[in-house]
Amino acid sequence: MIRFMTAILSTLVFASVFSWLNYVPVDERVENVYYFGFWETFLFVVIYAGPVYLLFGIPSSVIIDQWTTNVQQKGKFFLQLVLYGLFGFIGLLIFSIAFGGELIDYGNMILMGVSVAWIYFFIKLLLNRYYKTD
Repeated sequence: MIRFMTAILSTLVFASVFSWLNYVPVDERVENVYYFGFWETFLFVVIYAGPVYLLFGIPSSVIIDQWTTNVQQKGKFFLQLVLYGLFGFIGLLIFSIAFGGELIDYGNMILMGVSVAWIYFFIKLLLNRYYKTD
């Protein structure tokens, strides 16, 4: 249940941040050029990122947690941080290949994949603390 809630909240947080970063204010828009509004971008991001979080994020989280069960608490945080980042990059790579995306811009792909995964990771930590699990 925590992982499902984490996936939903992560999707909403990521969609909000992505939409905010890509929003162009009305006074800065070029005439006769269509710009997506905040809510349009938000909806598109939820439609695309939601299934990725649910279908790839949750199983990845289970695998990472199983791999790190016997690690000491201090080292566990940093190991999970690295593994979530790695899985985020791999997930975005798979998603990009599946939808015929370009694999040229690795820097942005790494940044986006790691960011998406870390959003999931930190929200999961907060929910685990709030519900006192794990």
